[in-house]
Amino acid sequence: MDYKGATNDVRGHINASQVFVLPSHHEGLPRSTLEAMSMGRAILTTDAIGCRETVLEGVNGFMVPVGMPIKLAEKMVFFIENSEITRIMGEESRKIVVNRFDVVKVNKDMLRILGIA
Repeated sequence: MDYKGATNDVRGHINASQVFVLPSHHEGLPRSTLEAMSMGRAILTTDAIGCRETVLEGVNGFMVPVGMPIKLAEKMVFFIENSEITRIMGEESRKIVVNRFDVVKVNKDMLRILGIA
């Protein structure tokens, strides 16, 4: 693997992948994961605050315990060996991000919660 450096447009990198991997100890809701989901990628992340909001276990990807690189590697191998499941999980990611994280829906919910709409 080669480090590709900084970019202002991640789409090319995400397009070149089948799985988005974010091993994190703590996040807010990771925008990078939402971007990958919007482009139909399966997700592999840690069971950390924020990250866990993006994965329906076994549906659009997997979560591994924080600080467990062996578990992370095992799931990476799973994705390599199961390309059809990986593709299906990517399709599910797209559905989830559209249904749950669409900015119009999120804004409407916020306005409703604040009592403005």
